[in-house]
Amino acid sequence: MRETDNLNSVRCRRKDITDIFLGTGLGPRSYAIIEQGMISRLIEAKPDELRVFMEEAAGISKYKECRKETEQRMNHTHEHKARLDDVRNELDKQLDKLKK
Repeated sequence: MRETDNLNSVRCRRKDITDIFLGTGLGPRSYAIIEQGMISRLIEAKPDELRVFMEEAAGISKYKECRKETEQRMNHTHEHKARLDDVRNELDKQLDKLKK
């Protein structure tokens, strides 16, 4: 079941709303709205954390999220294919037995 919300009185998926905000740099670690203590976190950030901030500021976090979702779908597809191959092999064995 997909989650749906309204944006400007138009029904849309929650993913669409998230995509809009990710493209603007308004992610969970948003640089557009600086909360108290965020500057010190930026200054003290480890290289990996700083990279996340920079990616959000550059607007590429949206594309990284899209890539992650695509990779997950591909993995699910490979898993389903493996299951289908198993079922097909089992059916082939049963068919061979019936032919004898």
